[in-house]
Amino acid sequence: IRCVSCQKYIIGERQKAWVYYRCQTRECPTTSVREESIEEQLRAGAASITLPLGLTDMLVKEFERLGALVKHGKAELVGAAQLALGQIDDKLARLTDIYLEGTIDREHYLKQKSRLVGDRTKTAQSLRERQDESLPHRRKVQKFLELQMRLQKAKISVSHQELIDVVKTASSNLSIDRKNLLIDWKNTFQLVQNMNSVCGGGAIPATPRSIENMSSSQQADMKAKMTELYHAIISEPDDSP
Repeated sequence: IRCVSCQKYIIGERQKAWVYYRCQTRECPTTSVREESIEEQLRAGAASITLPLGLTDMLVKEFERLGALVKHGKAELVGAAQLALGQIDDKLARLTDIYLEGTIDREHYLKQKSRLVGDRTKTAQSLRERQDESLPHRRKVQKFLELQMRLQKAKISVSHQELIDVVKTASSNLSIDRKNLLIDWKNTFQLVQNMNSVCGGGAIPATPRSIENMSSSQQADMKAKMTELYHAIISEPDDSP
């Protein structure tokens, strides 16, 4: 955790029964913050990005549906790339045939071959990329769901360091401004906060039983938010959930 003023890490020091985090820069307004205060703010932050169990169950089912759609779409793209690759190979074979027959001269043959080989290289690269995309997507979604499980656990009981670790995983920066903890959540968890704020406002029920009784418009609204969250997750860099 850094001091927001000087950007240096604050250091924990034990004084009798308490641990205080202090900024070592004298000019900074962040003099000291008790560990208990930081932990309380960390738990509040973790709670804001933890989905209720009812929504988590719904999210898993929706992610499975969206994953199947993405997989089907990727299969179609892979099929199209494979077809294009076969067509290029056919053109190369025909080009070689007519050159051997003497229908075209060597200069024309080499020029056309170079163009087709270039097209084939690009198409083969596109095919490899499309074939490799599905696994990273599944891995990112799984990491997100596993982090939600860790957040659920954090609501019950985890150590101070475990709490810091799970919040750091979901955020891009942790800093202290005087005695206030500032958390810059990653985009995916900003979306989770938005979903939770809707639940907290009473617009969307958050228990497993009441989730089943949501109106059609409420279900459509929540599924739209889950779709946005899904695409945000698979668009994150590989080191993010």
